[in-house]
Amino acid sequence: MNKMKKTTIICSTLVIMLFVSLLAIGLIYKNKSKKYKDLEKELVEVTKTYTASDFNFPLNTEEIVITYEELKNAGLIKELKVEGQKCDGYVIMTFNNVTEYKGYVKCDKYKTHDFDSNKLEVK
Repeated sequence: MNKMKKTTIICSTLVIMLFVSLLAIGLIYKNKSKKYKDLEKELVEVTKTYTASDFNFPLNTEEIVITYEELKNAGLIKELKVEGQKCDGYVIMTFNNVTEYKGYVKCDKYKTHDFDSNKLEVK
């Protein structure tokens, strides 16, 4: 085999190995973070129930924060846990032609991107 073919085979093998490695890392991360993403979704669904009746929804660029503690005090959720680890969280409601909900959680081993602990403080 000439030198060019060997180089091509080695480079192709390295590219394939890199691709497979990145794919494996992505799948592992997705699998590990799924339970936390489900917790975020659960928090959003409970918030939708909480705000379903007699609630002042956000207008224009207004942002309303509903904390886990507020939902717990309303008797809508008992605990926020993943694999025995206690979590805290909140949901941000915004209005952009439709009411949008975004859940944020913080646990020992996971924190939603852009989680802000200041939003947990009672106003």
